[in-house]
Amino acid sequence: MCSERALDGIVLLDKPAGGTSHGAVAHLRRISRTRRIGHGGTLDPAATGVLVLLVGRATRLAGYLGGGTKVYEATFRFGTATATDDAAGEVIETADVPALDFEGIDASKNSFVGEIDQVPPAFSAIRSGGVRAYRRARRGQAMELAPRKVTISEIEILEWVPPDLRVKVSCSSGTYIRALARDWGKAIGSAAHVRSLRRTKSGVFDIAECLSFEQIEQFAASGAWEHIIAPPGPALEKAIGRTTIVEGQDERRFLNGAPIFRLGDVEGISVVFSRERELLGIGKTCAGVFRPVLVYPSL
Repeated sequence: MCSERALDGIVLLDKPAGGTSHGAVAHLRRISRTRRIGHGGTLDPAATGVLVLLVGRATRLAGYLGGGTKVYEATFRFGTATATDDAAGEVIETADVPALDFEGIDASKNSFVGEIDQVPPAFSAIRSGGVRAYRRARRGQAMELAPRKVTISEIEILEWVPPDLRVKVSCSSGTYIRALARDWGKAIGSAAHVRSLRRTKSGVFDIAECLSFEQIEQFAASGAWEHIIAPPGPALEKAIGRTTIVEGQDERRFLNGAPIFRLGDVEGISVVFSRERELLGIGKTCAGVFRPVLVYPSL
């Protein structure tokens, strides 16, 4: 078991296929022998890639570190639709594979770029009547999920070798790539599902920074937790884009939850550090007054 300070920060996991995000949290709890672990946004069980795990005090920062643009690389298979909109589900529809060349399939993406209304998959964690949609779907209960506004900022066609289409998608949090495949198939008179899905970016975090569970276990076995857990301050700076340094009496006021009168500061939120670059929390300037939004609890 490592020290309390080591168990405080961000773990970037390259999630393997087949496990849930909650299962990944449970696995890290077993490795680290600590309970205080959460995640910054789920991944489908079949998906791989960036999963942001927050440990110790950093669990309070999920609202700031779990958002941002998500980037996925996926393979869509045209000609078949499944109950789950991915390869794990039962085939529920077959259709002709669209007879489109590269230019044609590339043009067909345009109706999905921008802010769109998207109906989540039936097998999803969305609540329907107070119950998770996937639970109702497993019981064979019919349901109508309301569409939600999502933003797909870019779709890049990587390869089109019918029946498979490889794409790179940049989108907002809450976008379902399975629903994109389903709707794309319908839009061009076919059917489609996700054959493979990998998240390569989540907000300020990139797949190149992620570790596999095998690597995490190796580092943990040697006690090298500094290679596993990163301090949250630098990531918060990237995510929020503004910092405020407080010291002396201002630092004490901030830690006590009291406002600081800082006339002339730019309005909005910022990450708050001490003069020694210790993360103190998040504050917001409004009408010339700087107030704590979140005080990062000291150890």
